[in-house]
Amino acid sequence: MYGAFFLSTVMLLLTGVWTSRVNTSVASHDHKAAHVHGHGHGHSHSHDHGDGHDAWSGEDYMLRPGVQETAQVTHDTIVYALSSAGLSQEEIGAMNVLEVGCGPGAVTSLLLNTFTSVHALDTSPSMLTTLYTRLIAPHPQRTKLSYSLHALSPSSPELFKSGTPLRFPTPADPSRVLAPPRARFDLVVVNLVLHHVDEVEPFMRGAVGLLENGGWLVITEFAPNEMRDRLKHLGVDQGHAHGHGHGHGHVAHSSEKDDGNEAETQGKTNEHGSVNSPGHFHSSFTISALTQLLSEAGLADVHGERRGELPVFGPDQPPVGCLIAKGRKA
Repeated sequence: MYGAFFLSTVMLLLTGVWTSRVNTSVASHDHKAAHVHGHGHGHSHSHDHGDGHDAWSGEDYMLRPGVQETAQVTHDTIVYALSSAGLSQEEIGAMNVLEVGCGPGAVTSLLLNTFTSVHALDTSPSMLTTLYTRLIAPHPQRTKLSYSLHALSPSSPELFKSGTPLRFPTPADPSRVLAPPRARFDLVVVNLVLHHVDEVEPFMRGAVGLLENGGWLVITEFAPNEMRDRLKHLGVDQGHAHGHGHGHGHVAHSSEKDDGNEAETQGKTNEHGSVNSPGHFHSSFTISALTQLLSEAGLADVHGERRGELPVFGPDQPPVGCLIAKGRKA
């Protein structure tokens, strides 16, 4: 995914180390590779590299400042979104969850303690093998967690419905495949991922198509102007930090619209519609933009608000506000 880098990424940018990594990423990935980066949960950085080169390290990512703290806040915000919609603790606990952009599993580990099951998606093999090493290998009898190397698209619902085997890489068997555990889910979580999705409408079609009737789609995002302000405070050139302060292999600049309206999108796509490639960019989302996306996707009971503070640059730096939006598939 993390969907979908915290202070350490900023420091890499400042020291110039990041430049070589960006160049490596751009050189080794063609624009058909899918990326869906999510951050608060540990990365949800999604690269669909197939058998090609994966420039990311899930193990390194888990060591970055702010990862665990941000994961806790976003997990709690997701639970809040459901409880504020009137769901009881028992109803929440009975949900089967699809986590889009899981990264190495920082949020996944928390979701496992709250919900009945979690199927995690990402498109970075390194992120998923790290998740396996952290959360599955130590618990071989654990059946409530599964994952797939998969970029969400309009074709995803049919793939899941048909039980098509998807990549399930492990350190010992990077080519391993496994059918998804179910065709539909009670909850789809898109946690700090959406601002890295190039073609949002196809992505949303895939997400909504994987929901059970009556199921919920919950999106978290960074408050747009606050991330920009934190970068200015740190003295980071936003032209090299994607306008969000994460870098993530992106060298283009994202500017906020002065009127705070809809997020602009500019990026690259592949034959599946929704991808995220090196050099893409678009602006952050406002609450109104997020709720409009949910409404246009056909969801009911749509609501959005600002809630919580995300320590994405580490616990010793000022946090960034968190936006939460939700909708129910009628």
